Order: sequence, then structure tokens, then C-alpha cells
Amino acid sequence: MTLTAGGPAIPINPSLSVGDELLTVTPNAPLTPNTSYSVTITGVQSVAGVAMTSPYIFNFTTGAGAQLNGTAALSAVPASGATGISAGVTPTVTFRNPIDPISANGNVNLLVNATGVPVPSTLSFSADFTTVTITPNAPLASGMQYQISTNGNVMDQTGARLTANVNYTFTVGP
Repeated sequence: MTLTAGGPAIPINPSLSVGDELLTVTPNAPLTPNTSYSVTITGVQSVAGVAMTSPYIFNFTTGAGAQLNGTAALSAVPASGATGISAGVTPTVTFRNPIDPISANGNVNLLVNATGVPVPSTLSFSADFTTVTITPNAPLASGMQYQISTNGNVMDQTGARLTANVNYTFTVGP
């Protein structure tokens, strides 16, 4: 049995299961995304010793590839370090991958920066779940510094966790 992508054979580990009726082909390394592959099976015999008369060949193409690492926050509004922000601000955090909204609750927060006390607020999500909007229940206090905070319990919709915590600060007022 061989696995190829238009070149030399790719190392594989074939295994039989289900009473030697199911063949599983596992490559020794991840396959390249968006690539056409060919599997050729030869030399197989039945339990009675009858050999295949010709090779069995099948082709497949890999998809775009798995997200093997966690998601990341790409940006926040207001930007970290921003000053003069309106007391009616609704901060947002945009992530690389769609976020699991259940994991965001309690793990994406707006905090009073000096004390770490959460600001009572609600979360909402963009239609594609890549942006979380934090809506404070009341206007923020002028002259106060706030922090948009996330932690590693935030997960994307594949279950991958946030790769790094987010801590963006901004100041409300003149």
C-alpha cells in the first residue's frame, strides 16, 4: 500500500480492525492542506488465499486544514492605552476564530483597572461570533481607567482555548 501526492511515497501506518475487514491508513505526519493524494492498494489476499487481480486506487483532496492551535484576540476597541473615551462606550474584542458564547460568559470582562472589580455588563456577539461586545449596564465614570480582560477559559467553537490572555486598558473622559 502506498500514499502519494504526485511524488515519492509518504510514510504511513496501515492497520486492520473489525475482523480484518476495515483498513485504516494513518500517515506518520499531518497531510498538507488543499493537496490531492492517491492511495494504491496491491498484494491483498482473501483468507482463502485469492489475490487481488489489479491494484485498487482511490484519490482524495485534503481540506483547508485544522486549526491546531487556540484562538487569539486580534483587536479591541477602544485600543489599549486610549484616553478620552466616551462614558457610553461599548468595548469590543475581535477574535481570530468564532467564539463559543458559553465560554465567553464570565471570561470576557470589563474591569475597573485599579481594583479589578467587574463592571456590571452584558455580552453580545456578532453574527459570525468573532466579535464580542461588552455593554456596561450604566455609563462609565469619567477619569477612571478600565480594562478589557479575557482569560484562557475562552474557547473557539472547535474547543480550542485562547492562546493568550487579553488585558487592554483605556481611560474614560477628557
